[in-house]
Amino acid sequence: MVVREDLAVWQKLNVTAFLASAVAGGAEDVIGEPYADGSGNAYLAMFRQPVLIYSARCPHGYYPEARSANPG
Repeated sequence: MVVREDLAVWQKLNVTAFLASAVAGGAEDVIGEPYADGSGNAYLAMFRQPVLIYSARCPHGYYPEARSANPG
């Protein structure tokens, strides 16, 4: 996944987690089983493989929504 660099860190992580979970939810072998730790605390299923997160800049700071919000 590629995420815009100009977002706050919490926004980058939130967007990435949301999109990744939507994609992964459609594949059986990508998500593991729910589990519990040694103290009995229950946890939801997680990805079986790591997720890599990259950031990138648009050339010349151009973002389509910025253009439509500021015509001129």
